[in-house]
Amino acid sequence: MPKVTLSLNINLVFVLICAILIPFNSFGQELFNTQKLHQVEIEFFDKDWDRKLHLLKKNYNEKRLLATVKINGIKYDSVGVRYKGNSSYFSVRNHEGTKLPFNVKLNYIKKDQKLPSGHT
Repeated sequence: MPKVTLSLNINLVFVLICAILIPFNSFGQELFNTQKLHQVEIEFFDKDWDRKLHLLKKNYNEKRLLATVKINGIKYDSVGVRYKGNSSYFSVRNHEGTKLPFNVKLNYIKKDQKLPSGHT
């Protein structure tokens, strides 16, 4: 099955990091350092990932699509990804916006998988 890689811009990186970290821990403080640029990559295994995520959200389904996520070069496999929040999703979609925030769960399949801070 072909892999599709999504490189995120800094605005989407911020939303992604907010969804998976609490900013009051030391690792979170390092990630929110405005003097450092962080790289977050999401690699979906399904080439039709966008349509499938939209269908899940449209049907109020909390299921996730599997992906591999790299944060500053650290690879997390079998991660669950879905669009974040109903109000943010439907507000953006109804106004023809294109930047939809993700909700990422690192321990979706691998229960012991977490960030160095311990967050999943």
